[in-house]
Amino acid sequence: MGSDATQRPAVTVVVVTFESPHHLVPCVRALRASQGVDLSIIVVDNSLAPSKRDEIRHGMAPFDVTLLATGENLGFTGGNNRGFQLAVERGADWIATVNDDTEIAPDALRRLVDALVEHPDAAAASPTMVAAAPDGTIWWGGGTLSIPRAIGRHDRYGHPVSELPHGAAPVDVTFLTGCAILFRGAALRSLGAFREDYFMYGEDVELSLRYRRAGRRLLWVPAARLLHKVSIPEPEIAPHKILLRDRNRRRTVRLHYRWWEGLAFYGWFVPTRLIHLARYIARADSARARMVLRGAWER
Repeated sequence: MGSDATQRPAVTVVVVTFESPHHLVPCVRALRASQGVDLSIIVVDNSLAPSKRDEIRHGMAPFDVTLLATGENLGFTGGNNRGFQLAVERGADWIATVNDDTEIAPDALRRLVDALVEHPDAAAASPTMVAAAPDGTIWWGGGTLSIPRAIGRHDRYGHPVSELPHGAAPVDVTFLTGCAILFRGAALRSLGAFREDYFMYGEDVELSLRYRRAGRRLLWVPAARLLHKVSIPEPEIAPHKILLRDRNRRRTVRLHYRWWEGLAFYGWFVPTRLIHLARYIARADSARARMVLRGAWER
């Protein structure tokens, strides 16, 4: 890790949860085991049901966390931004977000900080993310932003984590997944956080593109590890995700694309949505068919 092991950087981690105390407790427990950093945790509770808010409050009682109960579902973007705002107000130099369905390795946060210290032109960094099943399988091992599709591809998806070289140096990437990102506090202040109108899905694509076009580097730190409690392959996409994914990728195109990039995107997007629509209609899947139409139309 860092050359000066006597210094313990102060890191604030934001965890957004929505009625998931079963995920949140092990996530925070793993964070509390972090080594080499002075850690502050902000839990943003978007839960609507009073019983779930009570469970989360009781579950967090043994831990030293700041608990923000919003009383409404602000989504991934709004919830994180609420936590980021508090961290910025407190003057945090290092601010992270991690999904509540993750467990971070004890040395991961320090490794991420060290990578950003060593690369001062980098704004943010993410660890290697390993799926829960099959055991030892990479979920995200670097990311590539696809301009024609306005999505972020997960590099090395499905590959064994054992393939990664031991002690590999940080790697420049063009896409960081919102599942786990450590931000330089100054970058959040100057470049902004997630767009709240995205709610969830695709917000990390927009942020990655915005940061890159502002001239800032994004890093993958292979030696930093995090367990993400998902399976590979993932289940068929849920209807609401179709809507949010497609609507938000079109928003990113409107916000950031040059005209020729927009042509490339719509040259791919329109025919593929028609194919998906026909497939869902053929199997009488009206829920997904409706979301394809809404995702291609709603602003």
